[in-house]
Amino acid sequence: MKNFNQIKKSIANIVLATFSIVFLCVAAQAQNYSTGETTITAATAAGFATLNVAVQTTEAGVFVTWATTSETNSNYFTIERSSNGRDFTEIARINGAGTSTVTINYGYADKNPLNGISYYRLKQTDFDGQYSYSSIESLVFNGNTRTFNVSKLSPTKLAIHFPETEATNYVAVYTIIGELVFEQTVPAGHKNFTIAKELQTGYYIVCNEYNGNKQSKKVKI
Repeated sequence: MKNFNQIKKSIANIVLATFSIVFLCVAAQAQNYSTGETTITAATAAGFATLNVAVQTTEAGVFVTWATTSETNSNYFTIERSSNGRDFTEIARINGAGTSTVTINYGYADKNPLNGISYYRLKQTDFDGQYSYSSIESLVFNGNTRTFNVSKLSPTKLAIHFPETEATNYVAVYTIIGELVFEQTVPAGHKNFTIAKELQTGYYIVCNEYNGNKQSKKVKI
């Protein structure tokens, strides 16, 4: 089992991708998106500078998100998937922004993911044919994966309802700008858990990890 610090780092790595998912859910802010879910790590290419590429499992499949802080001569992004980490196949192509100096969020939902372990990577191609790859990210998809739920106990307190009682859960709560405000490892055997912190009014990202499954939800206090 991963130690506490490793799990903290793993959860922290998906928070920025979660922000991309939040953008996807808000129709007024949706741009350059296809429906879906996943996460990936930072990479710099000839035609773009990226913030976190991420892959994340959901009950509907796998969601891949990434963001660029700038793009130069950027034609399109290709999402590639592999079952062995060596042989990759294109599963989607998303148009780039050409030239941009502002942050742009992208996302794609793989609605037909592979069962078991899968590997994802992002390829960015310029108009002149030059291309670069992101790092490779892996995850395990189980069609029976169930998500955790969040409910309000009071106007300022949240309760977590875990999908598995036999697993140790790591819970973390972040503000919408990525500030960690609560974290705790919950031993196996607990179906429900109360976040012992009064939260101020606003939006939060609640993250949960168990048995290698990384999940997150946006909640409003």
